[in-house]
Amino acid sequence: MAGSIKLIKRRIRSISSTAKLTRAMQMIATASMRKAVDQSHAAMPFAAETVNFLHRFAHAFRQNDSRHPYITPSAHLEKVLAVVITSNRGLCGSYHSNLEKKLRQVVTHPEVLLTYPLDQATEEQKQHPPQVDFEWIVVGRKGERMIKKLHQPIIASFNKLNENVDLKELDAVFNLIREQFDTGRFQKVIVFYTEHINSLKQVPTVGQLLPISEQEVRRVLDEWELNFRDFIRRDTNDVQYVIEPNQDELLAMISMLLIKMLLHYFVLESKAAVESARMIAMKNASDAATEMEGVLTLAYNQLRQGKITNEIAEISAGSAALE
Repeated sequence: MAGSIKLIKRRIRSISSTAKLTRAMQMIATASMRKAVDQSHAAMPFAAETVNFLHRFAHAFRQNDSRHPYITPSAHLEKVLAVVITSNRGLCGSYHSNLEKKLRQVVTHPEVLLTYPLDQATEEQKQHPPQVDFEWIVVGRKGERMIKKLHQPIIASFNKLNENVDLKELDAVFNLIREQFDTGRFQKVIVFYTEHINSLKQVPTVGQLLPISEQEVRRVLDEWELNFRDFIRRDTNDVQYVIEPNQDELLAMISMLLIKMLLHYFVLESKAAVESARMIAMKNASDAATEMEGVLTLAYNQLRQGKITNEIAEISAGSAALE
């Protein structure tokens, strides 16, 4: 019995230490999640001005029938550049497994990339799915493992992004995406990330980065609670702009700003989502540890009380024998 009491006492100390650790990790994840959400909201003015700028010149591009690849969808889909945004660390529940399911779904059924939203396809497209090859740019160690499981080619892997993600840190990822798309080998650039709905809900999502999709921009603005119509100026169609040196260079510049804004949004959403998932996972772990500690404490007290009762009984029996 003495051995059992010591063993239970040792387990109680161990579980108590684990509970302290998981509570600390829960607090850190909560602070990181709030910081990522604040960063996302801080990017709203930049997004608003970029979309406003794009709409101000949109009519000029339409009048000149611009066919720039950044805004013109390809008639066929053979090769896709996919970016997957994950975390370097685990301990975040089903966050990565849910994103991996989304990856497998799109790779197995590429017809979902032919329509918008990207996860919906018509019956005809399902019956005649296209043959699509994927190449990957990975952000986060967990994403690299996912793609290796799928036996897909990885162009580059970025595992050292700072926890406080800013636009400058994304330059390497952004420049690589632009260089690869400019080669003309890819008809579409998509991003796999996790959308942060609230602290309890995170949804694996696939978004389109290139060619720029008006529906995708609308969706992001809706997430930021910005009205798309607010960026359409009443005098847009009446103003004649002189574009120098040429409209393609201006369109490329504006498009790059918009693409960078979207990429930054995807990364911040993933950051907030993974920290929310980690916060919930650590809370569940803390609650489970506290519950287990209570059960073991009860068992410890029962064994200790039983031992004391036996000792009292032995003393009483010895005392009675002496009388």
